[in-house]
Amino acid sequence: MSTSDDQMQGILMGNVKAYAEVAEPEAKGFNYSGVLTPAMMEHCQHYQFCLRNLNHTDGTTTSGVLTGQETNRITGHSNEGGYGLPLMPLYNVQITAATNNKDAAVATTSKDVLQTLREALIPIGVTVWLATDSAEAIDLTNLKSELFEAGYSVGEIGKSATPAPTATTNNSVLETVYCPFTPPEANSKVKTVTIGANSGMCQIYWAKQGKHYYE
Repeated sequence: MSTSDDQMQGILMGNVKAYAEVAEPEAKGFNYSGVLTPAMMEHCQHYQFCLRNLNHTDGTTTSGVLTGQETNRITGHSNEGGYGLPLMPLYNVQITAATNNKDAAVATTSKDVLQTLREALIPIGVTVWLATDSAEAIDLTNLKSELFEAGYSVGEIGKSATPAPTATTNNSVLETVYCPFTPPEANSKVKTVTIGANSGMCQIYWAKQGKHYYE
């Protein structure tokens, strides 16, 4: 007998170990698109959180996709073999001004993002960041609304979004979060991100379990 989609989602979410917590103001993190190994953690031990890609910049999820096992490892307690590092997911949106039938594209993207979040065991309430590489402003309101209604908060970062990477560094400041009911360092090989004041009504939330791996 096959397992229904609802049953499978229940099984997946039953394995969620992290919880959503308000992100610390001015916390500095790094953006990574591959599996976060102990060796990579050694290199990035001075950062306070990880912005982990759910898919690649071309929209594929064939390799390096964030899994539930990795989410639990990143956010897990250090005394249980985890890294104790807060985590936020980032999804690369492949919708541009030239995309035909944008409504259908948004619907397909919404389904893919939600499924990927469930498989990655991202707890409800965490801020999901949408990366847009298009230089032109793209209306992602419907996509943000779908994610918001599913229980996540949503932020946008990219060329057409605010905030955007600065011209001289690889660092981006994460501040703007979708809220429908209210009006990198220079020469660094690692893309870095910084959380802003995070003091508004709609705050940034990250997924967290325990203490930092190196604490």
